[in-house]
Amino acid sequence: MSDNAKESKQVKKAQKHHFGKKWLIICVSAVIVLSVVFLCIYLYTPSVVNKSSDINKIDKVYEIDKSAQLLAKGGDMKAAIVLYDDAIDKATNNVEKRSIILSKAVAYFNSSQYDSALSAAKEAEIILKDSNVEQFMAQIYEMKGNRKSAAEYYQKAIELIDKAHPLADADAQYYLYKVKTLSGEAN
Repeated sequence: MSDNAKESKQVKKAQKHHFGKKWLIICVSAVIVLSVVFLCIYLYTPSVVNKSSDINKIDKVYEIDKSAQLLAKGGDMKAAIVLYDDAIDKATNNVEKRSIILSKAVAYFNSSQYDSALSAAKEAEIILKDSNVEQFMAQIYEMKGNRKSAAEYYQKAIELIDKAHPLADADAQYYLYKVKTLSGEAN
């Protein structure tokens, strides 16, 4: 056999060997990629199911809250309060819980049950203080005839106003007017 033939045979053998290594690398890479994809799908699927479950819970809480509001508007406060309490128990986070507690407080307020409204508003305030809760508590105190506490809560509302809100200045001016009026300082 000539040197060229031997050399050609060795080149072919080297190419075959090199092609075999390439094929092995491609196959191993494909297996790794597929494993990672399946792992991601496996890990992602429960979170999608959980998110779907959370959305269903939120929808259920929202429906209970709306039903309670309708009962309260219709004058059946006992049934409304039972539903509000059920919605509060099923709330999935503090924001949702606070919103429902405030709805309950508004229902009490609208039915002139100011002590119960104040109690519910204080419960909401514990979760998160903001100008809306403080202003609502000021209104409740005002309806109860407690001008001093009403003025104090309007002042707290001024301090907690979100300055980025488009009506922040108007709200602050109104609350300041209420503070002065309730304190006997207004002309």
